[in-house]
Amino acid sequence: MTETEITDFSIDILYDAPKAGSMDGTPDGRYVFWFEPSSNGRQRAWINGSLGEPFDEVVSFAGGRPWLISDRGGRFAYVVRRGSQAFVGADDREYGPYANLSRQIEPFFSPDDRHLVFAVLVGDDVRLVVDGTELPGVRPAAGRPLFSPDGSRLAYVAARKDAGVIREWVVLDGQAQTECDGIGEGTMVFSSDGRRFAYGRRNGSVWEYVLDDQASPPFKQFEPGVFSANGSRFAYPAFDGRMWLAVDSDRTGPPFERVSPIVFSGDSSRMAYVGVEAKSKLHVVIDGTVGPAWHELWGSPAFSADGRRTAYLAQEVTGGLLGRRQTWRAVIDGTPGRSFDEVASEPHFSPDGRLAFSARSGRSWSMVVDDVPGSPFDTVGPPIWSTSGRLAHLVKTGGELAVVLDGTMGPQLTDLSALDGKMIMFSPDGRHVLYLGTIRGALHPVVDHRLGPAVSGLDHPRFDANSVSFLGLHDDNVVRLRLPLD
Repeated sequence: MTETEITDFSIDILYDAPKAGSMDGTPDGRYVFWFEPSSNGRQRAWINGSLGEPFDEVVSFAGGRPWLISDRGGRFAYVVRRGSQAFVGADDREYGPYANLSRQIEPFFSPDDRHLVFAVLVGDDVRLVVDGTELPGVRPAAGRPLFSPDGSRLAYVAARKDAGVIREWVVLDGQAQTECDGIGEGTMVFSSDGRRFAYGRRNGSVWEYVLDDQASPPFKQFEPGVFSANGSRFAYPAFDGRMWLAVDSDRTGPPFERVSPIVFSGDSSRMAYVGVEAKSKLHVVIDGTVGPAWHELWGSPAFSADGRRTAYLAQEVTGGLLGRRQTWRAVIDGTPGRSFDEVASEPHFSPDGRLAFSARSGRSWSMVVDDVPGSPFDTVGPPIWSTSGRLAHLVKTGGELAVVLDGTMGPQLTDLSALDGKMIMFSPDGRHVLYLGTIRGALHPVVDHRLGPAVSGLDHPRFDANSVSFLGLHDDNVVRLRLPLD
C-alpha cells in the first residue's frame, strides 16, 4: 500500500549530540541526559546542557542499565564512583559520598516520583537512605521496601540475628511491628488509596496475614493477597493443611487442590478466581459460585469496567482417544460462545463493555470482538483498547507486520520498536494511535497510520491537544520532533 506521509512536522534543536554513549531523557521532558568522556579517561554526567563533576566509573543497575527512570517518568537516577567512594545522582543533584552501596536494595523511586530510596553499607551494617537522609535504627532485610501508591507511606522488612536465629518484622511509617520468624516474600501490600496495609508473617509452622494490625486465622501456607480497587476488601489464597481456599476478609470459599490469584471487579463488588479440582478439572469461581469443569483455562477471568459482565477463555475436550478434539470458547456472563482451535490472548473488555481476544480457526488468526471473528491473518496480537473505545492490535501476514486500528490496516512494517516500553500506544484521550515501525530500512513514527520522518533514537512521546512530540537524534543534534494530530 502507499503510505500517507506527514509533511507539516517540526524539528527543534535542543543540544549538540553526545560525544559517546547513549542519550536518554525523562518522558515528561524535564531532563535530557547522558554520560560523556572527560579528561584523563574520566566521565561526566551531562544534564540539560550542564556538565557535572568528573567520575571514574558508572555503576550499572540490574540488567546493565546505566541509569534509572522513575515509573511516573518525571525523574532519573544514576550511581557513580570517584575513587573509593560512591555517589547517587538524582536529577540535577548528588547524594554522598558513601563507602559503598548495598546491592540487596537497588535505588528506586516512589510511585509518585517524590522519593528516592537506596541502601548503603555503614561498616558491616546496612542502612536505608530516603532522599539523602539515612533512616536510623534497624537493619533492613533483603527485598525492596514498599511505598503506598501516593508515596506518603513506607514499609520495609527489618531483621536481626539472635543466638543464630533470624527474627524479622515490618517497619511501617517508621514504627516497628511485632517480631516473628519470617515475613512472607511479596506479601506486603497497600490499598490503592494508601489507607490500608497488609502483610503475611510466620511463627513456627503457622502463617497469618496481618490486616490493619488485626491478624487473620492461621494457615499452613498462603499466596500474596490483593486489595479491591476501593480498598474495602482483601483476599488471598490459603492452604489449611489439606486444601486451598480463597479467603475474602473473614469468609472462605470452597476447597480446591489449588487456587489462582484473586481478581476483583473495578467497583470492588465482585470477585473471581480459578480453582483446580484435579488434573484437567478447572473451575472459575465468581462471587462464590463454582462454574463448570474445564480441561484448561487461558489467563484469568475478566470483569467489564462497570463490573456487570464477566468473561474467561476455556478449553473443552471432546471425542475418544482416536477422535480427540480440543476447542476453545469464550464464556461470557456464564454462556459459552463459538468454538476456536486456539487462543492467544486473555479476554479484554473495552470501556463500554465489548469483549475482544485473538483466536485461530484452521490456519488463520483473527481478532474476535463480541464473539465475532474479524479479518484473517497469519498471526494476531492481543487487543489494546483505548480509553475512548478504539481497538488496535498487531498482525502478521505474508512475512510483514502491520497495526490494525478499528479494522483498518496500517502500513506494512518489517519491525516494530517500543516507545516507553509499549509497542502500540494511544493518546490519553484515546483518539490517536502511535507506534514506531521500520519501513524500507528506516525507523518512522506512525500516527494514525500516517508516517512521520525517519529520526533516530526516538522515545518518550508527549501528547498535547494538537500534536505529539518525541526526543530524538538528528544531524548530530538532540532534537524534539513534533507531529501534528488530525
